[in-house]
Amino acid sequence: MRTRARVLMLAAVLASCLRAGTARAQLQALWSGERLQAGQTANLFARWEGTVPFYGTLLDVPPDWSVRRAWAVRPGRGPILLRLDTLAGGRFRLQPDRPIDGPLVLCIETTPGDPGLAFWQLTPLEPSDPAERKPEPRATEVRRQALFVQPADTENPHNYVLAMRRGGRPLLVTDSLLRWLDLRHPFTVTLWLKSIDRDAVVLSTWRGDEQQAYPIELVLDAAGFLRAYRGRPGLHQGLITPRPVADGSWHHIALSYDPVSGWTRLYMDGRAVDSLYVPDVMPIDPPEALALGGRPGRVATEFEGLLDVIVLDRRAWPAAQVRRRFWRADLPTDGLRLDFEAATLRLPPGARRRRADLFFFEPLQHLQALNTDDGQVLLSWTCTDRQTRTFVVERSLDGRDFSVIARVPSDCSGPPFTFRDPSPPDAPVLYYRIQQELEGGVLYPSAVLKLGRASVQSGRALLVGNFPNPFQGRTTIQYELHEPMPVRLSIWDLSGHEVRVLIDAVQSPGRYTLTFEAADLPSGTYFLRLETPEGVQTHKMILVR
Repeated sequence: MRTRARVLMLAAVLASCLRAGTARAQLQALWSGERLQAGQTANLFARWEGTVPFYGTLLDVPPDWSVRRAWAVRPGRGPILLRLDTLAGGRFRLQPDRPIDGPLVLCIETTPGDPGLAFWQLTPLEPSDPAERKPEPRATEVRRQALFVQPADTENPHNYVLAMRRGGRPLLVTDSLLRWLDLRHPFTVTLWLKSIDRDAVVLSTWRGDEQQAYPIELVLDAAGFLRAYRGRPGLHQGLITPRPVADGSWHHIALSYDPVSGWTRLYMDGRAVDSLYVPDVMPIDPPEALALGGRPGRVATEFEGLLDVIVLDRRAWPAAQVRRRFWRADLPTDGLRLDFEAATLRLPPGARRRRADLFFFEPLQHLQALNTDDGQVLLSWTCTDRQTRTFVVERSLDGRDFSVIARVPSDCSGPPFTFRDPSPPDAPVLYYRIQQELEGGVLYPSAVLKLGRASVQSGRALLVGNFPNPFQGRTTIQYELHEPMPVRLSIWDLSGHEVRVLIDAVQSPGRYTLTFEAADLPSGTYFLRLETPEGVQTHKMILVR
């Protein structure tokens, strides 16, 4: 492990050198679990970038949330415990004993309160000594939405998971299939993971001997990120998730290896997040065992959390196959599968079966909201999930507080679902979302749609936006004109280049809707640009494949 630590520290130093050109500090990214349970312990994460020291931050959470501990983690170093002061109204002050140079990751251990939508916010603190203050720009308040907090007693009676705790014994898997884990054959390893643990071995074929070559190890690092390793004597090759996974929510992890192409790919929640190209094949003997919750040969587990649907397949799955597995757990497997449904399963001390709050279902797709000529709003979406009982339609004026306006019965064998909002409020912007009500009463929210309403705008032109957003290959663009005027509608990329001109003409008043095909464009962020005599309006679009 000392060699691995040196490798990680060198990578951290190189990354810091690359970022040293900017002398500003900022909260670059914020993470929380997508679905949290009321009363459960969960982690919030934030990344502090730049070269300005971290003096502390104010944390705002809902008043019924509690905050237990907070750490600052720097690359290649141990965590630093922050001083926690409780203020009034769900506000906490987090401070180190002395300023900490970035970059670093903040880890905040919390307990969510009442079910529903929740927001949390970080506001960086300035130095207490005015002489220490620097003129560089500093981060402003950054707000993050914890998408949904569900009741703590919700259980799925049809699904069991493996619950492990530190100090128990790892679950050792010895199977004839393990002979394919020698890096001469393709394989894919997948699992579902829910934990707030850090510095923990989730799954491993490595005994800890620096002279041993091994095909796979999955580790939660000190900052809550998941790292996937393979190694030979003196060299550990790794991949890492782009955001922490130790946040108290379920995450799907997949690692595929193809010896023909030389690529190893890491997936998180159905998306490829990292890759490693090694053209030569390491001579690795098949492992003696695959350990869950620690390493083979170790007496005690090094992981505390939940695991489910662990699959070892003798094929290198493509991205499309990984995405299907993310939403469905019942697909056939050419290899080993552990789903912990059998009551007779022999578990080591410290491990047990428990009912899960993990639901496998198909989320709704192609959610759109369009203004109609009679002043109403038309919502449409598709769904193929047969566990969904009802679609709960919700509306908001600010994107935070939603109210139920309708319930649409589910009949997934029919055409796309529609709902017409007959009397939308007279507001410049409206927000909509659809909650899928699953078996057992569990609600799963869709993404939030933001819809501009030109009828209450004072301007003569309005760029409404595109729906859906993010989109895959095709999206609907909408804008409105109150007077005749020349219009230029175009698409720009992040580098500032115009990639497509959609409209360049004089148009009459009215509401315009057109379909944008992006089959020839790579994934990424683009900007929709509407130019009129009134000025320029832009809208961000995200293309995913």
